[in-house]
Amino acid sequence: HLPLQSIENRKASPGTLALHMTKKEFTAQLRRNIASIPHVQGLNNHMGSLLTRHPGHMDWLMSELARDDKLFFVDSRTTSKTVAARIADEHDIPNITRDVFLDPDHEAQTLTVQFNRFIRLVNKRGYGLAIAHPYPETIHFLQQHLAELEARGIRLVPVSQLIRISRKNYVTCTGPACTGL
Repeated sequence: HLPLQSIENRKASPGTLALHMTKKEFTAQLRRNIASIPHVQGLNNHMGSLLTRHPGHMDWLMSELARDDKLFFVDSRTTSKTVAARIADEHDIPNITRDVFLDPDHEAQTLTVQFNRFIRLVNKRGYGLAIAHPYPETIHFLQQHLAELEARGIRLVPVSQLIRISRKNYVTCTGPACTGL
């Protein structure tokens, strides 16, 4: 969880990367954040609705991640205007974007709706990424419903593996045959 500045400017977590930072400050803080987690394999934005829509700051972030070819990035998609995945692609950083947010609120009905949405997506596309918070309501819901995934033939995998699966399903069309697509 990499804390990035949000539009709402909620109370910033320690280590938050923010729009007002210089490139030097930003990079130094990002390096401290990464170094603080032993065996880190990837990062995903915590909040970040302001920062993930700024190409310059996302370029700083992805340039730094590109220094280590073992790191991936998960865009939690806290804003529809995010450029994080596009910039990660430009830097050849393995990445994936959240498809379903299970708990935008604490309501059991919302969890059910979002969980079912996730199941439909996986059945249609073959994979999907859902994220959630460790709220007591969410944990309780998942304890009661995760077995449904296995019963439906849906397997939970680490994000690093999900990125590989999603890349296999991603087809890039180049050349004259693709004109007009």
